[in-house]
This record gives sequence, C-alpha cells and structure tokens, in this order.
Amino acid sequence: MMETIKYVEYNNIYLEEINNFINESMHKFINRPYKIRQDIIIF
Repeated sequence: MMETIKYVEYNNIYLEEINNFINESMHKFINRPYKIRQDIIIF
C-alpha cells in the first residue's frame, strides 16, 4: 500500500500541532522528558 504525502504551505494555525509533534517526538524517540520547550517554539 502506498501512502500519499500532502505538502501544505505553512500557516500559523499549525503552530500548536507542530510544537506538539516535536515535543512528543523528542519524548518518545530521544527519551527526553516531555515538557513545552521554549527553544523550539516557533513564532
């Protein structure tokens, strides 16, 4: 089964979702404590 990747232009409405993805990924795959990291918040 092939999966399709959809590219979308960045919009600030995705900001929280992107930050959550980064935080969860760091927690699950790098074993860092889950927390809202100020160094990766995108403005």
